[in-house]
Amino acid sequence: MAGTMPHAIFIETDADGAGGFAAYAAELPGCAVFAGTDEEAASAMPRRAERFCAWLREAGEEVPG
Repeated sequence: MAGTMPHAIFIETDADGAGGFAAYAAELPGCAVFAGTDEEAASAMPRRAERFCAWLREAGEEVPG
């Protein structure tokens, strides 16, 4: 996976009850990705977290470090 993230990423298997995978950052409640493989989920998280943090900033919310 390219790049680094300041947040720990957690991967859950069968998160959707259909064999899919979920990746999420515990420090960013509501920031998650669902995908068909664990690699796809993990690879999508840096971009998702970046967009999620931008959304928080635009809304005037504090962004966890």
